[in-house]
Parts: sequence; structure tokens; C-alpha cells
Amino acid sequence: MMPLGGTDAKFKVDDDLISTIEDAGVQAVKVTIDVTGEKLSLGASFPSAPLDEVFKGIQGSVEEKVPCLIVAKLLDADKSVDAGPKDLALFGYMPEGSPPKLRMLQASSRKTMKEALSGWSIREVVAGEASELSRTHFVESTRSMTAEERRDAMSREELEREEVQKQVSKEQSAAPRMMAGMASLKIEADPSFIDGCAAAKEGEKACVAKIEGDKTTTLTGSVLEGISKPSDLKGKLPDDQPCYVLLKNSEAEGRLVLVSWLPDNVAARARMKFSSFKASVVSMVKSETGADKLATSEVTDQDDLTDDIGVQVEHGENESPSTEDKPKTGFKPPVGGFALPGMGMGLPRH
Repeated sequence: MMPLGGTDAKFKVDDDLISTIEDAGVQAVKVTIDVTGEKLSLGASFPSAPLDEVFKGIQGSVEEKVPCLIVAKLLDADKSVDAGPKDLALFGYMPEGSPPKLRMLQASSRKTMKEALSGWSIREVVAGEASELSRTHFVESTRSMTAEERRDAMSREELEREEVQKQVSKEQSAAPRMMAGMASLKIEADPSFIDGCAAAKEGEKACVAKIEGDKTTTLTGSVLEGISKPSDLKGKLPDDQPCYVLLKNSEAEGRLVLVSWLPDNVAARARMKFSSFKASVVSMVKSETGADKLATSEVTDQDDLTDDIGVQVEHGENESPSTEDKPKTGFKPPVGGFALPGMGMGLPRH
């Protein structure tokens, strides 16, 4: 079974969960996500009744900040929804404030649940609050959009992309013009960042660097004590703000490592800005530490702060692989031909 560290996590589905769903006397079930046991299990069952009545019971069973799944048979005694006996609704309940890790695992578990119920016709709905666990929300979410609604939705997406692009363009226009291929943006180093780099270079400390300001972009730094490897950072980084973390990894021969901390719930604009300055930050870190090479890694989840980061050092920003790694190139004459002087194979011998 794959570790539950990403969106491809695999869960085991309890047999009694499936048998309860298939029970003719059951209208719906609540599915709990057991992270420790790596399984989906039966949290509660609701007997056959009109859907509106069943969903009232479901709303009272869910917990704040605890994602879960709800599986409901759509055919009820009142025939309140146009559905057949093998039609199911799969609600992904993802309340506001849920830990990012649980939100990610809940999204993955929906795929596992659908695979386990392959003989059923399933329609998925996402609910962000308990009141949305309802027949009304299901009908509204699954009905076909009108042409006007599709145009409105498309316009909102385009406006959001345009807003992000404007912000990036603003940052780029404010930066000094660079030659082709040099896409990194200009950023100023605050004295706190310089001091933080010096502290991280000594070891047992980490420099947490953040991008501050709009018109004048500055890289500030703060020092975390007692950090000798990436796993020491768990629980010490912000869950809603990106930052760069420089440290000496004692598990990787004391190499300097630059972690780009980019949690999942960071806004699109902040994510874009953070990525745009990465090349400049790498260059500044090398300048302040005197490092020729710097291991870099982008991390989005606390569980991915593992001590193998930095075991393999990346080539420097302006470096290329050693000549031993480069394939031998040069002119090769066609079959039956020969190389003329100056064509890469040396002068002919006399």
C-alpha cells in the first residue's frame, strides 16, 4: 500500500461498509477516513426514508473540521429525485478549516470509494458545510448548466487568470530588464535575511525567508533554533503562507538545503509571485553563503519534510553538468564519405 503522503494515496475499504450500502433497508451511510489504519470504514448508517429526512440525520452526524464521505441511495419512497435503484450520490464533505492533509486524503478517498462501488451509477457532489448535505444541494449541483451559466463561469475563471497575470506583469515591469533566458525577478535582501543565512551556514539553525512588499520587494529572514535536518521543521512552518527555508542537513553530509515551502491552501496570486522570485532567491543564498551548489526542493505538506532532502545536490544555478557527463558530439561523415579538414575530426595524416 502506498504511503498516505499524496493525492494517489490508497485506502482499504471495509467489507461491512460495502455490505451496509447494499442493504435494502439502508438509505445512506457516513464513511469515516481512518488515516492511522489506512482504511475507509462505516461511521454511521441511516435507514430507508424520504431523502429530506435522511439528510437531516446526516447533517447532525458530521463533525466540524473533520472531512468524511456520505453515500446515499437516490431512489427513496417519495421518488423525490429522478433516479433508479442503482443510482448513488457520493458527497465529499470538506468543512472549512479542515487540515490540508485531511482535505487531500478525502479527495483521494472518493476515487477509492467509486472503485469499490463499480456496479453502481455514482454522481459526485462536494459539500463545504453541513447544510449542503441535502437533497436540494445535490439537485442544484448536478443539474446541467445553462449556456448563460457556462459563460458566467468561464468569465470568472478568465478574470481570475487575468488578475494573476496582471500582478506578475507588474512585478516584471518594475524589475530591471534582463537578457533572454534570465527570467528571474529582482529582489532586495534585508539585513535580517543576510544574518539568517550566516546562522544557517553554521548549522543547528534554519533561516526562514519571506517575500515582503509590493512596490519594493524585499526578502526578510528569521532564525529557527535547533534545526539540523528537514524533519525538524515539521509543525514550525506557516500553513497559509509560502516561504524559503535554508538549513544544513546533518543527514546529507551537512549540505546546505533550500526548501521552498508552498502549502496547498496558498492563494494563486501569492503562489505565482513566490515561484517568480525563486531563481533570484537561489542566487542570493549562494552569494551570502559562498555555496557553489545548493540542493533545492519544493515541499507542499509537512509529511514531505523528510531527511533525504539534499542527499543529491543539484547543479548550481549557472552551472552545467561536468564534462564527463556530456555526450561526445562532433561531425560524423556519412557511410562511404570522409571528413574534410576543420569538420571536427582533425586534419588528415600524411
